[in-house]
Amino acid sequence: MDRPDSIQLLLTSHDIDARDATALKPPPGRVVVEMLPETKAIGLILLSDVVAGKLRPDVGVVLAAGPGVSLVPGATVCVRGYDGQWIEGFDVGEYRTSNQVRVYGKASRFQGELMSTPWSESIPLQIVQDGDEIDMYATHNNLIIQRDPAVVCEGEILLADKAHYRTGMATIVSIGPRADLDLGDGRAEVGDRISYDERGEIDFAFGGDPNLAIIPDLAVNCVIRS
Repeated sequence: MDRPDSIQLLLTSHDIDARDATALKPPPGRVVVEMLPETKAIGLILLSDVVAGKLRPDVGVVLAAGPGVSLVPGATVCVRGYDGQWIEGFDVGEYRTSNQVRVYGKASRFQGELMSTPWSESIPLQIVQDGDEIDMYATHNNLIIQRDPAVVCEGEILLADKAHYRTGMATIVSIGPRADLDLGDGRAEVGDRISYDERGEIDFAFGGDPNLAIIPDLAVNCVIRS
């Protein structure tokens, strides 16, 4: 499953109830998430395992969160597609599920050294659904931004698809509760314009808007007051 660094917001029906997993007690900084099941069919067309895998939703429900995590059991979240420790056939005696379970905030090795990967790097979004209305909120130190449209032409010259580029400018859509954006005369706000480092962004498509992305507060270069 070769996918870019992006989040797939495919919402499938589920009956995950985090209240069934109250016996799970993660240590500080860890989050246990049960993933929504893969889409097995589109209409009457059954999907192969390869196609279903590519359409795997990067959406799950928090079963348990350790101290220091600002998520609560039952929260619906979006995760980075390849992060976390994946567990199939989750069975801990007190809780069983056929859905895949992932643990975030786990230790990992980088250049031979054991390091901790913050859960907020892997779970940048929370979904809040009210009937047919779905809202997205940034978690922890993350921001949701609406990037300026990609530049597709310069003057009267139409650029080839591979030559399209972005300017590194965007508008803030949502600010995580732990985002460090103190500007000296107050914090940055939703609606402010920013210059940002594109190397920190994660793409996702919500409501069909290709200009939405997620960045950590570290990627903000400067803020332009709205």
